[in-house]
Amino acid sequence: MREIKTKQIGNFNYRVKQLPDPTGTRLLMRLIRVITPSLGAGLKGLPEGGEGISVAELTTKALGDAIIALGDSLSEDDFLFICDTLSTDAEFSDGNTWFPVTSDKSHWSGRYLQKFQWLVFALEVNYADFLGGTESLARVVAMVQNAQKSKSQATSTGEPNESYPVNTTP
Repeated sequence: MREIKTKQIGNFNYRVKQLPDPTGTRLLMRLIRVITPSLGAGLKGLPEGGEGISVAELTTKALGDAIIALGDSLSEDDFLFICDTLSTDAEFSDGNTWFPVTSDKSHWSGRYLQKFQWLVFALEVNYADFLGGTESLARVVAMVQNAQKSKSQATSTGEPNESYPVNTTP
């Protein structure tokens, strides 16, 4: 069953329903392709394996590096696709009536900070198991750091980074 969560952002309440699969999976894969380079930039200088790192402990420089890299990797089309996809089962209310987020094209006019806050909320609703908590963040940090090492070693040697025990064949 798809979960529904509500949150107040600014003067409005927002209700987001989890995306159905495969829509959620397609969006996750696009997010990974777009966000991974910026996450890698933000992780430079953090402890190996990401043990014990929380979002609150990320340095301003790390976040700045991640945002700069995100600007390089996130196209306007990708951003609009992400927002449009997450909006399909999202609503807002002024306190009386619920309206689909997609029904009012001017809703976000002059509310761009709230739009980003809503976007983070919608991502949390859909991908909490993937993005949430210190344990998940540490796993993501470790995965990105390992991928960076493998890519770097493969680039420097021209060969994939694989090791085999001595006296064995691949």
